[in-house]
Amino acid sequence: MIDASKTSIGQKVKKVTGDYKIAGIVRSVFSTSAGAIRVVVEHTVKDEDGEGSFLHIYSPSNLEVVE
Repeated sequence: MIDASKTSIGQKVKKVTGDYKIAGIVRSVFSTSAGAIRVVVEHTVKDEDGEGSFLHIYSPSNLEVVE
């Protein structure tokens, strides 16, 4: 779990919970209208059609910092 108060834009993180693990870059940290902290992470992927990226919103409990 990352500490959202110490998370910065451009920081490398990885999703460590659930069925898949994937690394990415923090693009935003914000709070919802209910006060929950969320982290937007950009993931880059490559396949036979080329390279692209997508954004995903996570709870900090899903992420760890990549050193």
